Amino acid sequence: MSAEWNFKGGKEFTAVENIVSHYTNSSGNKVKIKTTYNYESPGTYFPTLRVASQREGDLEKPFARIQNLGSARVVVK
Repeated sequence: MSAEWNFKGGKEFTAVENIVSHYTNSSGNKVKIKTTYNYESPGTYFPTLRVASQREGDLEKPFARIQNLGSARVVVK
């Protein structure tokens, strides 16, 4: 499993250093990621989290990795 943040747009992502928790429930494996970021100037931003996991759970195999992006609109006044 890997997770990377992009807070300002563009193509560069920063790896998540600290994954808060990883657990399994009846619907499968779950990961909780939490972070804080301060924007220096007012504006509208679209922070993005890019995650990937290995479909079969084997981190040694680079194949069958599934990537997903999630983003949110943040307005700083």
